Amino acid sequence: MATNDHDVNSNNEEIPLTLEAVSTERGKLYIAALKGDWKSIESMPRIQRRIGIDGETTLHVAAAANQEKFVKKLLTWMENNLVTAENEAENVTVTAQNNFGTTALNFAAAVGNVKIAEAMLNEDKELPNKATRGDNPTKPLFMAAFAGHSEMVNLLYRRTSMDENEAAEIFITCVKNDLYVSNNL
Repeated sequence: MATNDHDVNSNNEEIPLTLEAVSTERGKLYIAALKGDWKSIESMPRIQRRIGIDGETTLHVAAAANQEKFVKKLLTWMENNLVTAENEAENVTVTAQNNFGTTALNFAAAVGNVKIAEAMLNEDKELPNKATRGDNPTKPLFMAAFAGHSEMVNLLYRRTSMDENEAAEIFITCVKNDLYVSNNL
């Protein structure tokens, strides 16, 4: 395996992406989330934490990898285990944002998995309104529209607060991608 200078930990522990890094607890969480292998990590005391090089949590990685069953188990685990001062300070709740302000719902919207998005929305109804940071803040609805996921657009459209500019941008993006929101929203 080639060595990469990226840090698997976001807590300032410099660990390059090597076989040794993957064997760390965070590395094991990352691989399990990618593969949807809940069984391999279910006994760990802190499953939901920052594990990616850009501050992604276990939930971010599982959502991006389209691991629906893993995400649902993780959300249940979070409900039962997440209320600690350490986890709240690290902000590893369902609303956690990576270094770019992207939530796990943004990742679910980008891959188009409506069931993952619905599970997250059951935890926090305001999640669709969390935009990424930077010069062009992006809400999950825009990510779904840009990626051409019509079911996800239908799910997020009424749940997302938008000003006139955002509404126009969504409209144009939907038209460009041949997406049309159903009338029964």
